[in-house]
Amino acid sequence: MFISCHVISLAHYGQPPKQNKTLRLEQGDFKLRVRSSEVERMGKRASLVLKNVFAMTASNLFLGAGAMLLRAEQSFRLAKHLSRASFGIALLLLVRVGYGLMQVNSLDKYNERFVTKK
Repeated sequence: MFISCHVISLAHYGQPPKQNKTLRLEQGDFKLRVRSSEVERMGKRASLVLKNVFAMTASNLFLGAGAMLLRAEQSFRLAKHLSRASFGIALLLLVRVGYGLMQVNSLDKYNERFVTKK
């Protein structure tokens, strides 16, 4: 696992150091921030999954709206055209979900190379 560390000083950046760094570390003037690449990969996967869930939910919304508009075709003039547009948007979102699932699958395969066995 790759870990990068950054030390952030709480003192002003433009001032020259006044004390020894070990003394400042003992006093708690430094914060240690650790950033793991494993956490970044999990965050990227979670972001992709969340995008897919949103696209699937929106697709279901447009699919339901299209079905309702198709049913109301007799009483509303533009219902036929609006239902077709709604079905088209639902289809585009479903294509987006399929592409997103392929992205998640390829990211999982990519991440398998970095998993260490314990």
